[in-house]
Amino acid sequence: DAVVLVVDDDDHARADVDRALTDVGAHVLTAGTFDEALALARRERPRVILVDPVVSHHVDDGDAPSSAADAGLAFLAAAAEDPDVDAALVVLSALVSLPRGLVTAAQLVKPALPHELVAIVERVAARTDAS
Repeated sequence: DAVVLVVDDDDHARADVDRALTDVGAHVLTAGTFDEALALARRERPRVILVDPVVSHHVDDGDAPSSAADAGLAFLAAAAEDPDVDAALVVLSALVSLPRGLVTAAQLVKPALPHELVAIVERVAARTDAS
């Protein structure tokens, strides 16, 4: 079964994604912070990292969505460049448009339906198996 790391600072959203993927047999790891996620990714070597790059407390504080996503985008760049992280990156975000040049295996708009999450993770995991 695919090991999937779910990264979201929203506890409820993280639990919903965890449940949807666990229900179909995925081994799910979760992280509420980007630092925790990077450490888990290095240690556990997931095949897929599903990440919401927007830190919600910044949005609540009135920051622009682009500044709220800065830490998440930095995490995505760090994960993509880290030789100890060999996972496909999937962005799950309420932001409809993400910055140009962001290279990910897939993008989903929040809130995603459970069957959409499962289909994307299965497709991306199959691609990583083939490469």
